[in-house]
Amino acid sequence: MPLLTVFVISFCLINVSTQAKMEKPDIQVNITNAGSIDRRVTIECSSKHHRYSSCTFYRNEEEITNKPHSQTLEGRVQYIIPHATKEHEGFYTCECYTNDAEYTETSFRAPLILEEYITTNKPTREHFTTEKLVTAKGSQILK
Repeated sequence: MPLLTVFVISFCLINVSTQAKMEKPDIQVNITNAGSIDRRVTIECSSKHHRYSSCTFYRNEEEITNKPHSQTLEGRVQYIIPHATKEHEGFYTCECYTNDAEYTETSFRAPLILEEYITTNKPTREHFTTEKLVTAKGSQILK
């Protein structure tokens, strides 16, 4: 009898360790009040095929352990940052779980960038000067 018990336990362990993960969840970053100091960021993980009961969120591959503002709505799980600052910027991912103890692969990375404006330095006419260059053959080139 003990041999049968060992066999059954071994079979269960092998079955659990080879259980396939569900597909990656969809991850989306939404920013509300983008131009104000009171920026609210919602990072949501969802699936068209599964209803999640919970998700583990990561920023720059490190687990976010204090999630006081996470919620589950109709199988979608949200991580909410009520007052987002530059220190919240980074790449976010999630792994999600169902009520049946199934879990997903890690989602693709979703960037959170709070830069309000991306500036480019476009040259104006004042920046250009005309210089004469003399080549080795004596011809002049205006630059």
